[in-house]
Amino acid sequence: LLVDHREPASIITALRRVSNLQVVRTELESGGYAVADRMVIERINQADFQDQLQCGAARLIRKAETLAATGLHRSLLIE
Repeated sequence: LLVDHREPASIITALRRVSNLQVVRTELESGGYAVADRMVIERINQADFQDQLQCGAARLIRKAETLAATGLHRSLLIE
């Protein structure tokens, strides 16, 4: 699992506790997480999601377009 270096250290620590999961911290062009060359995942928390919607949703739409442009399976995870 590739994890963008901007993701919280607490999440990376938790992921590294999962057996049989290799976690590599790196800089990703799109998304916060990537599963090899198969899938990209963007994680946003509730506060960021609400902020993006209140700003006319343009930022959220750009984020979705960026994920789609990867050509990989993609997921937007709102926590």
